[in-house]
Amino acid sequence: MRRSLSTQPQDRELRNARQTPGVPPNIDGLRALAVLAVTLFHFNKQWLPGGFIAVDVFFVISGYRITGIIYGQGKGFSFGVFYGRRVRRILPAATFVIIVILLVGSFMMLPTDVKALSESAIGATLSAPNTCFWLYLNPGFFAASYDTVPLFHMWSLGVEEQFYMMWPALMIIAMKIGGKSLLVATSVTLAIASFGVSEYFLILDQSFADYMLPSRAGELLVGALLFLWQDSRQISSKAADAAALVGSILVVGALILLDQKNGFPGIHSVIPSVGAALLILAGTNQFSPVSKFFGDSVATYIGLRSFSLYLWHPRFLSLRLR
Repeated sequence: MRRSLSTQPQDRELRNARQTPGVPPNIDGLRALAVLAVTLFHFNKQWLPGGFIAVDVFFVISGYRITGIIYGQGKGFSFGVFYGRRVRRILPAATFVIIVILLVGSFMMLPTDVKALSESAIGATLSAPNTCFWLYLNPGFFAASYDTVPLFHMWSLGVEEQFYMMWPALMIIAMKIGGKSLLVATSVTLAIASFGVSEYFLILDQSFADYMLPSRAGELLVGALLFLWQDSRQISSKAADAAALVGSILVVGALILLDQKNGFPGIHSVIPSVGAALLILAGTNQFSPVSKFFGDSVATYIGLRSFSLYLWHPRFLSLRLR
């Protein structure tokens, strides 16, 4: 099996990860594209109507990296080490943001909004902000009212954290019972089921489709499947270039053409998810124009800080008096 690196918060360690075999060097640039897209979208939806699909790109990257970490460690995988690293990477920064937003919100918001903010903070602390929004607050993924919920962006972290809780165990069980073939079959089945659930709940319960893991897991599993497919194959430069071209068309097309009227996530979320996976795959050819673009020093600099940039997204500082 190929050896894989774990994700660390420090820039130096992240740069080392980019240079490790099996980790495409364009991932940081892809993160940069995603965080800039979601920033533009929340500044002004008219600037980039499909900027919300940046979250789907992040999900694909997370599924790819986490699967690589677990699979690469094989029998040496430790749940304690794995979750310890996740906690050290996510918890300090997220906790600081929550505290600052609570302090600012208590001075700038009306009591009813502060109450909603406090409830979302509790949900975020318990790794369940998405569940909190679905069951109690429900500002609506595209609704104007969600500007009054400054921790709204934490819903995506809730999806990822819940995926981290379940996916390692499922991977290990599948590998022990049926090896990689069962793991791939399980991943494909769950991904198809997730996209189906997402499409079904677009009509039945839009909020469930927006926020909950069953309807979003397919995007993370696209990244997982990419790693499992790529792990045993070497693709040619021409194939990588073709992946870059198609991936760019899918992602850029989704950013420009998709909007809330299209019905999202549902089946439409397959478009940016596959596009992001193809762009990761394209990173195997480091000399292609697309790989050079995403591997640029500026893109890498932004990508290495994408998690912090996402947490401190300017929209979340636009607390309004009501």
